[in-house]
Amino acid sequence: MKTTKLDTLRSLQYEANIERLGDHSNTCICCGKRTAEKHFIQMTTSGDLIDSTTEVDDSQGFFPIGPECLKKFNKLAKTIQQ
Repeated sequence: MKTTKLDTLRSLQYEANIERLGDHSNTCICCGKRTAEKHFIQMTTSGDLIDSTTEVDDSQGFFPIGPECLKKFNKLAKTIQQ
């Protein structure tokens, strides 16, 4: 399972992007830009982002993530054994 905290990925421009573009169902959870909804990431109640291939009990569900933010997630996330 790959995981990292949302705070480590959230862009400094997130709030500005939400203000400028609005918050929609296809808004990237990390940068606030609109996505094509091709990639999704799971978030837990404690703010951890987890790859979409793992099921966890405290999941808040799946959220859209843009391709550049997904690359950052894959680079920064630590692999832990479940």
